[in-house]
Amino acid sequence: MKHLYLICCAGLLFWISAVWGNDDVGLYRHQMSLGPQGCHVKRVKKGGTQQDGEVYGVSFSYDRLKYWGWYWGVGADYASGVLDGHSGNRKPLKSHFKDGQVDGRFGYTFQQAEGFQVALTPFIGGGYAVEKNDFVSPSPLPVHFKTRYAFVEWGVLSWAHVYGRVEAGLNVKMRLPLAPKCWVSNDPKYEPMTQRMGDRVQYRVDLPITYRLGFRDHVNVVVDPFFEYRSYGGHVNYPFDYFETKFTLWGVALQLQYRI
Repeated sequence: MKHLYLICCAGLLFWISAVWGNDDVGLYRHQMSLGPQGCHVKRVKKGGTQQDGEVYGVSFSYDRLKYWGWYWGVGADYASGVLDGHSGNRKPLKSHFKDGQVDGRFGYTFQQAEGFQVALTPFIGGGYAVEKNDFVSPSPLPVHFKTRYAFVEWGVLSWAHVYGRVEAGLNVKMRLPLAPKCWVSNDPKYEPMTQRMGDRVQYRVDLPITYRLGFRDHVNVVVDPFFEYRSYGGHVNYPFDYFETKFTLWGVALQLQYRI
C-alpha cells in the first residue's frame, strides 16, 4: 500500500505541473546528464535478516527525444556503502554493499506542444545489473554474495513544462530479471557456489525536476528524487536454498545536464 500511495502522489504532482505549463516548448533534443546520487537501502531476507544503510555513487544518462518521433536512450549508475543490521537470530551484521547497472531503451514520444505542455514516451529495453554484498566483522561469517542478471524493461517517461525555466516529469520503469543467479564465496564451510534465484518484476519511480540555467538552454540542473523496489524469489538449491530477499531504495540524484 505504501508503494501504491507513493506512485499516486507522484502522478498527482506531475499532472498539476502539466496544468501550469503555458509556453510553447517542444521536445527536439539530445541530452546528457551526469552527477552524484545517494539513497537509503533496506534489505530484508526471509527468516528475519534485516539490514539498512546509506549508499552513494554516480549516475549517467543519454536520451534522444523528438517531438512526435522515435526515442532512444542509454543509462548507467553505480553506488556503494555500508549496510548494518541483524540476522534472524539477532546476531549483528555488517556488509559492504555495491550496486551497478547499465541499460538501453527504445520508444516513441507523443507530445502536446500547445496549451498544456505534456509529453509521454512509452519504451522497452534491456540491460545488465550486478549487486555485491560482502559481509565483514562483526558478522558471524565473512560470506560474499554477488548477484548478476540480464533484464528486460518497459515503462513510460513523461515531461511537462511547469513555468518559465522549470520542467517536471514522472518516470516509471518496470524490469524483469532473466534467470538471476547469486555467486556465493568466502564461506569457510563450503566451496564457492552459484545459487539460482526466483525472477520477479521490479520497479522504479523517478520525479525529475529540471531548471534551465540559460546558455541558450543548453545547460540545466536536474534534481531527481526516486524510489525503487526489488524482489528476488526463493529457489531450491544445494547445499542450501536461496531465501526470498527484498530491497527498497529511496534517495535523490543531482545531475548537470547538457542539451543540444
